[in-house]
Amino acid sequence: LRAVLMQESGIARIAAIADELEDDDAVELLADLPDEMVDQILPRLDNAEQIAERLGFDEDTAGEVMSNKFVAVLDHWNVDMATRGIRRKAADIEKFYEVYVVDEKRRLVGRLKLRDLLLHDDETVIRDIMREVPVSVTPDADQEDVLELAMRYRVQSIPVVDEDRHVIGRIT
Repeated sequence: LRAVLMQESGIARIAAIADELEDDDAVELLADLPDEMVDQILPRLDNAEQIAERLGFDEDTAGEVMSNKFVAVLDHWNVDMATRGIRRKAADIEKFYEVYVVDEKRRLVGRLKLRDLLLHDDETVIRDIMREVPVSVTPDADQEDVLELAMRYRVQSIPVVDEDRHVIGRIT
C-alpha cells in the first residue's frame, strides 16, 4: 500500500490519508516514507507536532508507538474537579479506563480508575483514592519489553514518562 501511495499519489493525497489515521498508524505510515516526502507531508497535518515528535524516536521503541492522548489530573483535586477535567478531555481520546495522577510539578504519582470516581463523593481528594502505578516506561524502552511488562503486571495501559517522571504518553 505504501509503495502504491508513493507511486500513484501526490503529497496532498498522502497527507489527507495520514490526517484521517490514528496517530500511531500515521506514524507507522510516515516512518516508511522517504524523509523528503515526510518533510512535505508533516506541515499539512493537523497534529503535525505530535507526529513529528514520535517520528524522532527510534524504531520499535515505546516512544514510537505511544499515544500522546491521555488524561491526567492533579493529586490535590477532588473528585468533582477531576470529573470535570476528564469530561473536557474525554472526547479527544478513543478509549481509556483510567487516568494518571500527577503532582504540582506534573510528575506521575498514581493512577485512578474511572470506577473509583463513581464510588466516591465529590469532595474526596484524589490522592486519597488513587492507586499505585505498577509500571511505567521511558520512550526508549523496547516495544517487546513493554508488552512483556503489560502481561506481567496485567495492565491495559502503561504510562510513558520522561527522565523527570512527567507523563508524555501511554501505550495501550
